Amino acid sequence: MVTEEQLPGWLLEQIPELREIYDSPDLPEWVKESPVSAYSVFNHVLRPYLAGLMQEPRQSELRRAFGLLDYLANNGDTSVQNELRVVTEEDMRLRPFWDLLGEKMRQNHIDDLTWFPEWRDRQTRMNTHVDKTRYRQRWLEEVERIGGFQNMTDEHHVSIRNRLGREFGIEAAYL
Repeated sequence: MVTEEQLPGWLLEQIPELREIYDSPDLPEWVKESPVSAYSVFNHVLRPYLAGLMQEPRQSELRRAFGLLDYLANNGDTSVQNELRVVTEEDMRLRPFWDLLGEKMRQNHIDDLTWFPEWRDRQTRMNTHVDKTRYRQRWLEEVERIGGFQNMTDEHHVSIRNRLGREFGIEAAYL
């Protein structure tokens, strides 16, 4: 298991190319200070590296990097797993590289994509009428209709989310 404290050393060992970013005078010092923040390491060190690889897609390097991310998605502590999801699945556009993502990264992405609110507040449930399995299946059907995740744009995402939200009677502020 890779813990939040171990994350910087583990990443630098696995991806030596990160050293340039990690040692850069442009990197805020607090990213390196204890206690380590998985979000800061992913956002300020790993994200720029991945963004560079994605701009001029170098398949073998991307495959290797995404393989390591999938390892963390399966073997990181709770903080590492949660922050990995935030930075890579919410903050970055990985859909064009769907074929390079590992199984856990894909599963996390689908989970995030098919999320809808289930709590109005801490005590009040909502959208209990929604069949989650069917909703997820409909999402996957819609994704297949556009040719797969690698073809999904933000416009597709919003359009599908809103259409399925109405179809399933989902109550959400985004509808």
